[in-house]
Amino acid sequence: MTCLIVRPAIKAEVTVPFISCYLDGFLRSHNLKSRFLDLNFDQDVRVLMESKDASDLIFIVIEPARALCNSDLEILENNFKLLSVIFPGKTKYLLSLRSTIAIETKIPDIKVVCSIFFKDWGLSFIKGHESEYCIYDHAPNWSIIEFGRYNKTLFASAIHVSMLTSIGCSFDCSYCLEKKEYFSRCMDDIVRDIRLAQGQGVDNFVFEDDLINNDTKHLMQLCKTFMDNSLLISWQCLNGLYPGNIDKKLIEVMKQSGCFHITLGVEHFDRGVLDEIGRGGYTTSHIRDVIIHCKRNRVIVTLYLIYGLPQSNIIKDLKTFIVSLLVNPDMCHYGVYGVSWKTRSLQIFSYLFFYTLPHNFINIVIMVKNYRNFIKKVFCKFMRDII
Repeated sequence: MTCLIVRPAIKAEVTVPFISCYLDGFLRSHNLKSRFLDLNFDQDVRVLMESKDASDLIFIVIEPARALCNSDLEILENNFKLLSVIFPGKTKYLLSLRSTIAIETKIPDIKVVCSIFFKDWGLSFIKGHESEYCIYDHAPNWSIIEFGRYNKTLFASAIHVSMLTSIGCSFDCSYCLEKKEYFSRCMDDIVRDIRLAQGQGVDNFVFEDDLINNDTKHLMQLCKTFMDNSLLISWQCLNGLYPGNIDKKLIEVMKQSGCFHITLGVEHFDRGVLDEIGRGGYTTSHIRDVIIHCKRNRVIVTLYLIYGLPQSNIIKDLKTFIVSLLVNPDMCHYGVYGVSWKTRSLQIFSYLFFYTLPHNFINIVIMVKNYRNFIKKVFCKFMRDII
């Protein structure tokens, strides 16, 4: 039995497709032959179009997960239609890291499933395994990736690999659609996966955990495991850490283990808004102290903030913007929950103001350097739309 793993074209940033690597390793461990095509690259599209491949199973893997929010559904739908034409009558399994996939495809031969547990797939081609079976228990096959054609990550000049050390989140924030039970991966498996990536020449990692500090004991053990195993890596976590679960000791241990960039899911600086969305447990002074201690340890800090949350208004959102300047992070991401002309205007103003400050200009230079392929892609699409 042969399998085809396809990553559809996306509008979002084209990162290294780590879920596909785990899926490939999972399939190969069950003696299933597989190959990988990334439709974000013309070469792979041509291979698919010219394919005479008689694959028995087709897996469509959407990653990164944020592509579900940022991508044009039209782009994804066109990819689905293309696959249906090339492989008529065969069921295609649509996978994503997120258990709640925000896509309702109208194509009947595409089945939406989750990438984490075998029980979510409902597949009968693997015998001898019952419900609680996780693809991340198997070693990823990093060799399917041509690392040189993917974007570098923020603040890092080297190619990176994304990984998971845990899945899920114990919090119940009202604005978040992702409700998933938390569990952490075995440390031995994490070390194995890192060493395999190092064998491919990769020492830079992005941990894509829903909330890597959901359990601070897990994160502390993770850092100590890196040091005990002499894993000379650099790493960052781009999904916002919960600010209430981070202190000076944790920051220092993270730095010693190779961490150079964290993101804090602050969301808002108004106490009433935070209480309304179930996001209490930290204060503005605590955020400021965390940022100061990170800078002392040379750890870059990005804040995630959201305008238009429940119980918020334009005045409270403006206050959040002003406080974001006062606590002085290295980077800020200003998102919008309740979209209106007020919140959208404030979002645009916030970005323009924050990143034109003299001490933040160098970050723009770094972003352009490391994301030049992605910027070129967006610019070309913009020009095509105009023409």
